[in-house]
Amino acid sequence: MWDSVEYDAIAQQFLHDSFWKGDVFIMPPGYPLFLRLIYLLFGHSTLSVLIIQNLLTLFTIVLIALIGRTLFNGKVGLIAVALYSLYGAMHFYDNKLIDNSLVNLLLVGSVLFFIQGLLYSRTYLNFFLSGLLSGAAVLSKPNIAMIFLLYVLAILFRLRKKGIMYALIVLLAGSITITPIAVRNYLVSHSPVMITAYGGLAFYGGNRADAKPYFSGLPFTLPAGPTFNMISKYIQETTGKAMSPAEISAHYYKKGLRFIVQNPVEWLKLTLQKAKLSIANYEQEANYSYDLEKNPCKKIFFIPFALILALASITILTRKFTIEKAILLIPVVVIYVTMIILYALPRLRTPAIPFLCILAGHSLYQLIIEKYSGMKLIRFFVFAVVFFFSLSIKPPYTMNLQANEYLQYGLAYGNLKDFKKAEYWINKSLHLEPANAKAYAGMAAIYKLQDRDLDTLHYYQRALKYNDNDAEIHNNLASLYFINNNIEKASYHLTRAYQLNPYHPSILYNMALLKIKEKNMKEAQHYYDRAMFFGARDTFQLRYYFSGK
Repeated sequence: MWDSVEYDAIAQQFLHDSFWKGDVFIMPPGYPLFLRLIYLLFGHSTLSVLIIQNLLTLFTIVLIALIGRTLFNGKVGLIAVALYSLYGAMHFYDNKLIDNSLVNLLLVGSVLFFIQGLLYSRTYLNFFLSGLLSGAAVLSKPNIAMIFLLYVLAILFRLRKKGIMYALIVLLAGSITITPIAVRNYLVSHSPVMITAYGGLAFYGGNRADAKPYFSGLPFTLPAGPTFNMISKYIQETTGKAMSPAEISAHYYKKGLRFIVQNPVEWLKLTLQKAKLSIANYEQEANYSYDLEKNPCKKIFFIPFALILALASITILTRKFTIEKAILLIPVVVIYVTMIILYALPRLRTPAIPFLCILAGHSLYQLIIEKYSGMKLIRFFVFAVVFFFSLSIKPPYTMNLQANEYLQYGLAYGNLKDFKKAEYWINKSLHLEPANAKAYAGMAAIYKLQDRDLDTLHYYQRALKYNDNDAEIHNNLASLYFINNNIEKASYHLTRAYQLNPYHPSILYNMALLKIKEKNMKEAQHYYDRAMFFGARDTFQLRYYFSGK
């Protein structure tokens, strides 16, 4: 997963270089800081990370039990623990280089201290620890910042004027964790960026004419994992105006809001799609697939999301409003509102799962001890409707999910130089989806690693047969023709790649090489300058060529 690669790279940068150097953050820095601490203690060991993440989940389970016992009773806490422990997706992410385990522990801890402060022991320490843990969670998931607003409202509603000081303590504690990140971002970018500069881009990515209800990446085409410096250059190129990171984020917030105001019906349909997908039972998403990945432990972790959601819905929809229910709904509302505003992915809802499990535990306990009545029948009806509706929602992806999974296996084995297994899995992908251009391009890349040029050429050509609008494929094919001195075909495919993506550094650099070959030095210099502007690596040291050295 690209997020994992980026998290690991940032953590190593923190380890070997100063925290106060580098680019403004695009990826939230909380999880990389957590990785840095583990790498500092145990070396660069993925196994150490996974062991610690599983331990974090064990602590989270203990805290879930404490919240259930505190708000209701010990049996509710135990039922909630059973639901959470047997929900496989949570443990699936424990064993990936991803932030779910950390965020869940921080958020559950924050809510536990908030409950203690608001309902029982009204000490500054409880509110301070609640704010501190929330702030730490925000460093990994900035969308959680909305929880501070709901905390303050809950305090003022419950305690009135007496709660003003407690509300200020919560905000102060949160600012203690967030302020160093904001200061660091300002020092490296001279721009007021609180945590990451990606907020406006994420908002516009989920609120524009061609937006998808699930994550669809940047609202423009750049190479995977671009730095914000590259994004800034793209903005300067397309708008004619140099902008700071904060200005770029604001620019895209405005574009997103403009789309909403000018297209309210289209936006409402998109929002309803997001809301629907956010409660779907499936766990598949673009990067990690709990539903498809082979995992023998899945027979043990048999509780589906639909069951947790349906049980929680009984308490949410049919039980009377109580302060206990309101507190548990705070993190659920935060997570679901931000998913619907941005985009709906199963992994993004996991911070809400502990609290849904507690609500579900309360529902199940009440159903067991509750005598038969018309209201109990209504609750069973609510459960059945929500359960089967969640199960009925299908993934919205156009690709064959199993074929895509096989392709990822093949590419992974290619990276490990196990070419036999790489070919096996990509062939399985093509068997399921014969018209998948990405699978043909993947096979071409595998053959390229083996210097099998004829096979590479064949599969790139097959890839273009099914998708002639992929700049990367055209660029790779042009490189192959160029190496084999077929300049005419190299020129055709590279020109096509440039038409599709005139900002890609590799395409621009290859255009410079092509123009040198064609002895057109003026255009070669132009493409070289643009390639360097957009962050290309000068592999062939063309700077010496242009300087006449």
